[in-house]
Amino acid sequence: MAEECKPTTDILYHYTSIEAFRKIVESQKIRATRYDQMNDASEVKLGIDNLLEAVKKHETDDSFRDYLISGIEGYKEGTLEVYILSLSDAADSLDQWRAYAPNGGVAIGFDRKMVKKGFLCDITRKIGGQQVKNPIGPDLNNRLMRCQYTDKKGYLDLRSVVEERFFKPNSYGALFKRKESIAQSIFSASLSVMIYQTICSIKHGAYASEMEFRCVNYRPDPDDYPVKLSETNRFYIEMTFVPKVFIKEVWISPHGDREACERAVAFFKQKGDLRFSIKNSEIPFRG
Repeated sequence: MAEECKPTTDILYHYTSIEAFRKIVESQKIRATRYDQMNDASEVKLGIDNLLEAVKKHETDDSFRDYLISGIEGYKEGTLEVYILSLSDAADSLDQWRAYAPNGGVAIGFDRKMVKKGFLCDITRKIGGQQVKNPIGPDLNNRLMRCQYTDKKGYLDLRSVVEERFFKPNSYGALFKRKESIAQSIFSASLSVMIYQTICSIKHGAYASEMEFRCVNYRPDPDDYPVKLSETNRFYIEMTFVPKVFIKEVWISPHGDREACERAVAFFKQKGDLRFSIKNSEIPFRG
């Protein structure tokens, strides 16, 4: 971990431009990009290859292993309907500033507990249009995951992960052998989720300093999350949140027009009656 990266215990950061910050705060929505259209498209293959290797090395003659292998290989052909918001455990990280706010910007510090509960969703339609007292609540389809990093050659030993997630007693292998329809439907949905979560959590070790967490939404309901096309022609969805509750602090980048950036952040804080603290980067940026 680079020296300037200060790990935190209760805040996750999203590094971005001041223009994006304004849109995020005013709309109370933040984008999650489709997985195969993020900055490093090769991550999909990296995750699949590492997971496949670990499953193939698992010592068992159980037919479930062959079924699992064929299921994972199926992800090579199709497109994962997975949307990801990238966050970081690193406060005031020079690598992050350079990558995601190269001309100056901010790091939005989200309350980790709130993100883990899930970004917000209106449940009215899901319960047949009934009027309920608090229809807006955490969306349980949002999952927060810590990234796992490979070595320099792109390898990650997932054998213990595979053992725990797929082959432990009374887990997927047991369900696989049952023939009841309800068990099979639960099995298929649950296994699919576990596979994509494992794939989506793997990143190359070259990016380990980013200390990334991912808020993942799998197969988002189009009524709740209509898919949109970004200015750079990437598909994304928008997740809703309450800035007053979710945002704990905002860091000002070490470069660019810092005074103007801080002035803008303070303006939106006052305008929205928000409670976050404003912090200035302590990094002596050299360009």
